[in-house]
Amino acid sequence: MNASRIHHAIALFALLALAAAVSANDDGSFSKTNEQGPVQLTTSIDRTSARIAEPVTLTITATAPQGITLNFPQVPKALGELDVVGVKDTFDIPVAEGRQWTRTYQLESLVSGDIQIPAVEISLTDRRDGAAKHDSIQSQPIPLRIASVLEGRADPLKFRDIKSVVDVPATPQQSSVWVAWMVGGAGTVALAGLAFVVWTLRRREPSADRWALAELQHLEDSPLRTSGDFDELYFRLTLIVRGYVERRFGIAAPKWTTVEFMERLRADNRFDTQQQTALGDFLASADLIKFACAEPSGEEVIAAFAKARDFIRETTKLEKSQPVKEAA
Repeated sequence: MNASRIHHAIALFALLALAAAVSANDDGSFSKTNEQGPVQLTTSIDRTSARIAEPVTLTITATAPQGITLNFPQVPKALGELDVVGVKDTFDIPVAEGRQWTRTYQLESLVSGDIQIPAVEISLTDRRDGAAKHDSIQSQPIPLRIASVLEGRADPLKFRDIKSVVDVPATPQQSSVWVAWMVGGAGTVALAGLAFVVWTLRRREPSADRWALAELQHLEDSPLRTSGDFDELYFRLTLIVRGYVERRFGIAAPKWTTVEFMERLRADNRFDTQQQTALGDFLASADLIKFACAEPSGEEVIAAFAKARDFIRETTKLEKSQPVKEAA
């Protein structure tokens, strides 16, 4: 057995081992559940094999007892090598086991091959004992096969090994060669055209300001608004504002403390002094609620939502009315 065959055998063995380690159903779907303390997380996908540009549905469902809240990450543009073309969230729903959070991704790929949907990390806050304890849980990575629409046909761009010299007939039938090249070329053009159509018709995600304003309205209309859980309410409120800054200006705001975040904004000439002051006051007051256990009045909660909306609208108008400058 030569080295090439040994390598192929090792790759095949690894692929079989990976397939045996996951839970695949008879219909080609995948589902697996893992736990982090009392939190149960189920990761499922409607198929483990798809063609280029064929939608794949990934569903992550978390169930936790009362007193535990979960926070899914900001929606990315891609999960690994798959583009995120749609997301649907159904969060904080009462169930027999407590509360349930579900996020459904619509994914697709324009590149064929064996890939993996990476794990998604979800943060959780446990307040059952009074003090807030923070932790996280990860979904299961999922192997996925993306097949080319031309799979199973000869690829004119892949050349076979050169064989020994053979005699050729005196009058070669060139017509069959031309037919093969025409078919292969037409297939390649068709694939490129399909990829272009899918790419141009793909649903675009909302702008940063539209996303943030919709999230603020959703939070304001949620039961959390009147539940008295001000710690969680202000945590989500500031997360939306930080997520807006990251989406619009490319500043990874959710990953920094308030002090680090404000230092970064002061060094960025896209924010004027008034906007920096307004945002700094908003985040400082929110930190008092989250970490000092202060209880805001109803008017203060309304004002907090108004400040968040004002910051989003003011920075949106500024960016649309002036050319974007390079950050310092």
